[in-house]
Amino acid sequence: ATFKNGDIWYRVGKDQWVDGSYIKFSPVANDPGMNELKGVGTINYVPGYSINVYKGAEASSANWTGKQLEHGTKWRVYGEKNGFYNLGGNQWVASNYVTFIKD
Repeated sequence: ATFKNGDIWYRVGKDQWVDGSYIKFSPVANDPGMNELKGVGTINYVPGYSINVYKGAEASSANWTGKQLEHGTKWRVYGEKNGFYNLGGNQWVASNYVTFIKD
């Protein structure tokens, strides 16, 4: 959201906003074997539950970031590899729990 005074705020989740002065954008690292995608993914799991976020395109306890994304939330998707979507920042989710809409 851009306000009349020029301030920019970014929505990062449901009812969650961050002042744009604290955000630094950087390009998504091109992971070997990743197919580049541009679009939005909606978590499509079970209402009231969440899916795990991983550090790479592999579901394992060693790869789990400790983060989860709630059913129904929307996220920017940058790539796909081995059945996982890259959400940027080395964050990956299983594609079978995401409804993807290409830009």
